[in-house]
Amino acid sequence: MSATGYSWDKYQGQDRVVSPSAGLSSNALALPLACRRVTQGLVAGAGALLQPGGLLFIYGPFKMDGAFTSDSNRQFHESLTASNPEWGYRDAADVSKEAAAAGLALQQCVAMPANNFALVFRKS
Repeated sequence: MSATGYSWDKYQGQDRVVSPSAGLSSNALALPLACRRVTQGLVAGAGALLQPGGLLFIYGPFKMDGAFTSDSNRQFHESLTASNPEWGYRDAADVSKEAAAAGLALQQCVAMPANNFALVFRKS
């Protein structure tokens, strides 16, 4: 399924998708490899489908406050943007802004192994 241009509306109202405790999980390791529209589509879909209190977990490498967390992340980002300018690491603050626009508030940002982070958002 593509997060870009995907109609999430067809899932609204289906209990198996939007139960009050429902959370969406994404292996965000794909986010650096995708265009910004994928991030926008993922958080917009989560914002549309999650009930209040539902969680969205995004895991992967991010820039923090505009800075790379390692030289290897910077080098990989540069190789991605050389292949396609739409690709590249997202800043966690920018992902949080996209999520906020979809009604999702950042609850936690947890440092994980290998220069990755877990971003936890809750639907307001």
